[in-house]
Amino acid sequence: LLEQQFSYGDTPSYEDTPSIPSTVQYDYSFKGWKPEITSVDADATYTAEYDAVTREYTVSFISSVYDPINDQIVQYGEKASKPEEPSKDGFSFGGWFKDKQYTEEWDFDTDTIKGDTKIYLKAVGTTYAVTLDPRGGILPKGIDAISVNYGSPYGPLPAPEKDGMIFDGWYTDETFSRKIRTEDIYNIHDNSTLIARYKYEVFFREVDGATSILYAYEDENRVSDPGKAPDKNGYVFDCWVTSSSEQSFDFLNDETYPKMVLAGKYHRYAHDGNEKAWIIEDKGELVFRFIRYDRVFRDVLSDRDLKALFEESNKQIFVDNSPLDPAGYRYQNGSLIINLKDFYLNSLSIGEHHLKVRFNDGEVSAVFFVKERVKPVTPSYAIPKTGDNNNK
Repeated sequence: LLEQQFSYGDTPSYEDTPSIPSTVQYDYSFKGWKPEITSVDADATYTAEYDAVTREYTVSFISSVYDPINDQIVQYGEKASKPEEPSKDGFSFGGWFKDKQYTEEWDFDTDTIKGDTKIYLKAVGTTYAVTLDPRGGILPKGIDAISVNYGSPYGPLPAPEKDGMIFDGWYTDETFSRKIRTEDIYNIHDNSTLIARYKYEVFFREVDGATSILYAYEDENRVSDPGKAPDKNGYVFDCWVTSSSEQSFDFLNDETYPKMVLAGKYHRYAHDGNEKAWIIEDKGELVFRFIRYDRVFRDVLSDRDLKALFEESNKQIFVDNSPLDPAGYRYQNGSLIINLKDFYLNSLSIGEHHLKVRFNDGEVSAVFFVKERVKPVTPSYAIPKTGDNNNK
């Protein structure tokens, strides 16, 4: 280790305690010098001697399921003692392993300790059957149950299909209080049942055609109130209505159904300078526009009431691809019958003609024939004189 010179008669000394590195198997402690150091009377060599002490290591037992097992202190090359086999409700013991993936078992009879060691305990959850109740839906490939180990995730769950519905998920009870995800751990000490829940779309349509979607659960048939729709282009929102009612939809009590459309009811009182552009009310997509008054007075000598007539503006009528003036036909709102007036028919040529009615969401067409013109009828009454109060 070190070479030093000493005078004759001196006693050699070593300032520090000599040491050597430990090995995996041994730690070393300085024992002394060989031969024993004496006063110098000639050249001499002294060799350090050490005691070898077998190293000790910690053996730990690892489990996320079972109660902790005390560590063991074991010397290098010795065997760990086999603990008592653990137990826990819902699990069976699967053995002792050298790795957390449980691929290589630990053999307490032959395996020896070569360093700090972890021994992994495998816990196998009891296998339970989980019945799947699709509530009228159809499960893929006829699956009606899955097997799940206690303490393990549910794993992938099939999605049933049901006409007109969107599958929402699997729930543990009739109140749908807990929705199960694939990563959720099965912690029931028994077989169980999962119940399918479905939802459907409810459409909310605004005055400009913009549509939003909310979902209603099949078991509730209620949809959340989306609140007031934004006012747009001068239209002021009143409420949400169904296509069959002008009454405000009651979100607390009225039931919904799949693909239901709730239209925004709006109002607007304005005039844009065009005699036929008076807008009195808008029910979602239905707008009424002024056509004419119900009577014409030649002279007015006293107060008279005029009734304004309106038509639906979401309807356009064409004959031979030319727009038909509202004065040329009769149409009652909600009816499927359109009556062409005589004076307009007399303006058409003899022969085949094409009628087309265009709506916001589509159009219908028909073919009709004019065989002959209708002769005008002369009124049988005399035109009243100016000033007659019955003049109208």
